[in-house]
Amino acid sequence: MKILLINPPQTNFLNYQTGWTFGLKDVGFYQPLGILYVATYLKKNISSVQIKVIDAASPDIPYRELHNLILDFYPDVAGISTYTHTFIDTLKVVDIIKTINPDAHVCLGGHHLTHFARQTLSHQKIDSIIIGEGELKFFNLVNCLLNNKEINNIDGLFTRKNINKVDSHTKNQNHFLDNINILPFPDRNFVKSNHYHNALTKDNKMTTIISSRGCPYTCTFCPQGREPYRPRISADVADEIEACLSQGFSDFFFAEDTFNINNKKVLDFCREVSKRNLKFSWCCKARIHGINLSTLQAMADTGCYLINFGVETGTDEGLKQLHKGTTTSEIRQVFKWCRQAGIKTMAYFMIGHPFETSKEEIEKNISFLISLDPDFCNINTVNPVPYTPLFDLGVKKGILSYEPWKKMIVSGQKFSPKNWEEFLTKEDLQKLRMKSTLKFYFRPSYILKQLRELGNYKQFLYKLKVAQNMILSGVLETVKR
Repeated sequence: MKILLINPPQTNFLNYQTGWTFGLKDVGFYQPLGILYVATYLKKNISSVQIKVIDAASPDIPYRELHNLILDFYPDVAGISTYTHTFIDTLKVVDIIKTINPDAHVCLGGHHLTHFARQTLSHQKIDSIIIGEGELKFFNLVNCLLNNKEINNIDGLFTRKNINKVDSHTKNQNHFLDNINILPFPDRNFVKSNHYHNALTKDNKMTTIISSRGCPYTCTFCPQGREPYRPRISADVADEIEACLSQGFSDFFFAEDTFNINNKKVLDFCREVSKRNLKFSWCCKARIHGINLSTLQAMADTGCYLINFGVETGTDEGLKQLHKGTTTSEIRQVFKWCRQAGIKTMAYFMIGHPFETSKEEIEKNISFLISLDPDFCNINTVNPVPYTPLFDLGVKKGILSYEPWKKMIVSGQKFSPKNWEEFLTKEDLQKLRMKSTLKFYFRPSYILKQLRELGNYKQFLYKLKVAQNMILSGVLETVKR
């Protein structure tokens, strides 16, 4: 039996923005850890199957080439990573697989299925879906198909025959692993490629890694806080890093939602790294609240060179409404500490919140962002995601609706998702976004700072590319107007 696992292209990504926006693909391309974990668990537990992983999103593989890759492998079972914003591409991949082999069993997994299970299974070419973490469930599916056993009894797997049970299943948290330390390290040989890299680091060979799953926080705009937080043992993470170092990887991106759930967890990891004298570079996504200078220094001492912080807005009241659990003074202090520790910072910021009722309020919040003086920033408009408190507030106010999303899933037709347009139009917000981004990156003080750091040739080329993209996008937006 041939098992194919695919991370679909993102050529039909549902984008809230217009023009160029600073995104992950501008920083680099990262291994798809989700399907690597699934593939590795399957490989470890069933030796009689042939497994292939296709990462078609990093960067996007043209559909003609993807068709040929799938045809050459000719899968009996296909598992596809599924996200709401890339669901149109998922459907295109499903069509390719079923055109090549109509008898192939197509199974979808990912966050999307938790809320859109029924709409997804309305597509007859999709045979099953998995809700929650997929390692054990996909293994059980393949095992049942190998032995001609009934698949509708697999916990967390749904077909059109048992879809009536999905609502009761999604209300409990039993579809997540209690102990993620039982999982084998993801086998990165499934996606051997030179295009995985981080443009901001000194080294080219990098990989993604996680030290936890889930997030205990409840930011109003984020769907991830609904998944229970489960950390890995620091020694287990260090074992994986050692294994990666032996394969030639020298840079690591911790891809989990929040690396620093508490300082003890971070310091335990740093002590384990120091004890083993492991030498590598790393970056992560972190939360402002609770972090301190000694923790940041320990991170820097073990090779941390960049932290991505979700700042989001520039007032205490706004932070409170977003459930960020922090204050503007705490944010200022942490960015100051990062400079002291020698760690670069990326500040994620949003404009067009429900509490920003005018252009002047947005510009005031941007001034706060600039005053933090991060090394990089990513300014986007507020993107209300279905089944979050923010989206539900928009539905209550009559600003947003679930219907376009459900229609897109059933019909496969692309649409333009709405921003929060209670006070400002989408066009106004996009103009402010571009203006704010240019204002941040083209300050004389910022340019001088970058010129002083020209010793890193690779970073200089990257920053030059970012500047070029921003200028071109700004010109195009001006021409359109």
